[in-house]
Amino acid sequence: MKIFVFLIFILSSNLWAKSKLPLLEEKMWRFLRETQVRDQKIIRTKGGWPSFSRFRGTQIKSQESNSFVTIQLLVALSNIESSYELEGFKESAIAANIFLDQYLADSRLTNEPAGTMAYWPLIKTPSGKFIRSFSTSFIYRNLAAFNIPNDLDVSANYFQWIFRQNSHLNFQHDFAKTSGEYLDLAPRAQYSNDKKWKSPDSGAFLTWVEADKNKFNGTRIFGGINDVDCVVNLNILTALLTYQNHRGELSPETANGLIASCKLINEAIINHNTDICGVWYDRQSQFYTAYAKAYLAQEKNDCLNDSLISAQKEILNLADSALTDVIFINYTNIAEIMTSLKKLWPLVNRPIEIQNLLQKLTTLLKQGILVEKSRAYVKSTDSLFKAQLGPITVDWYSPQFSTAIALEALLLP
Repeated sequence: MKIFVFLIFILSSNLWAKSKLPLLEEKMWRFLRETQVRDQKIIRTKGGWPSFSRFRGTQIKSQESNSFVTIQLLVALSNIESSYELEGFKESAIAANIFLDQYLADSRLTNEPAGTMAYWPLIKTPSGKFIRSFSTSFIYRNLAAFNIPNDLDVSANYFQWIFRQNSHLNFQHDFAKTSGEYLDLAPRAQYSNDKKWKSPDSGAFLTWVEADKNKFNGTRIFGGINDVDCVVNLNILTALLTYQNHRGELSPETANGLIASCKLINEAIINHNTDICGVWYDRQSQFYTAYAKAYLAQEKNDCLNDSLISAQKEILNLADSALTDVIFINYTNIAEIMTSLKKLWPLVNRPIEIQNLLQKLTTLLKQGILVEKSRAYVKSTDSLFKAQLGPITVDWYSPQFSTAIALEALLLP
């Protein structure tokens, strides 16, 4: 009898054991582990992963510190770590959490809305003034575009990370409440991009957690007008649907925003507006990666079901375009398409044509991975997101982010 019980234990243990990383993916993880910042070359970088901002169309770029890229990496890596052995991930997560906890402390210092996270750190200038930036040099002390309020996009992604860690429960509850206080309702001026694809008063979620100049002349929102962004709304939906499933009821205001946001996303897909409904994101693959995450977060609420068939058709079109466009190959785009395909066509019932498509995309993606003796990475300057600052466009990229997204795409079942 004891031998039988022991055999059952061994079999069940093996069933739940994590898999070892294949050689290429092991080298990719080693690159990510080794390039996590361990010192303070730039203010407030220790524990995060590097990213770069650049003025589009020029060679001007800067390495910076922000919370967003690190949070995105952590979410992607946690999807992998649940099934694969990532040596040293626990230590990396601890260092990253110390880094992010400083951002939470920043928010308390400047009385930001509860349950929200800043993009840039709060740092002290030589004169003793606190600013949000990653440098105390003259241009960053005096450029208004850097002094921005907290936003719901960073906050929603942070929610996803701490939910998986089962930490900062107060932040989770506060985020769910605060989200409902920033909705696209009258009276408010419409952001210029909103007019291209949506009607006023959609009731969906805004990006910035601050009143715009319609109500508050001292707003820190660049340009003064709050915006509605599809990918931001999808990230918020993923967080709120997760909250609804596991933490409890949403406030009436937030529940209304969730319903309105789902309606807005469904209409954007069905009306073929996914290429114009992003303010901060300019790849449709980013939209559908966020859509797939939000769709899978549905349990008690199936508000995105109306757009699933249309979304799947659009993703297949994106995949075909990625395979046929041999001039402009964007490897981050390819990884995002693969992730969307795998999530919306689960392995248990994945059609053979989707399997074949994924094999072709995998082959193409691996062509963009630079393999060295001990590590491998996507040598990419593909944009993560962008900002239009008057006549100037600034975008952000990170080889670490692109590598993490590629790693997730390769390892998802």
